[in-house]
Amino acid sequence: MIQKYFVLVAICCSIQAGLQAQTSCARPAPADVFTPNGDGINDKWEIMCLFDFPDNELTVFNRWGAQVYKASGYDQNWDGTNATDNKPLEQGTYVYVLHYTDQQEKQQVSGTVTIVR
Repeated sequence: MIQKYFVLVAICCSIQAGLQAQTSCARPAPADVFTPNGDGINDKWEIMCLFDFPDNELTVFNRWGAQVYKASGYDQNWDGTNATDNKPLEQGTYVYVLHYTDQQEKQQVSGTVTIVR
């Protein structure tokens, strides 16, 4: 899918310049780290281009292999809390597995994400 970005710059209220760029996403690109500390910046784990693949399932595990988060149709809302007790997870590295459908074909992306508090 193609993403479009538009930037409009106004200088001295009379001159305007515009820029348009397009990017294409071959697959979802999960961020490596996020900082759910309540400051409103980078508080939720983002997976770039995931909106191009709405048929998805995300599972996150701790270092012992216990599932700490799971979502079908992930909508960028995980804030590093444990799905079992809704308490903040410890700072550290977690393993994720993301299953998604691309043009009727099942795909998988896996890796690690680090929570920094």
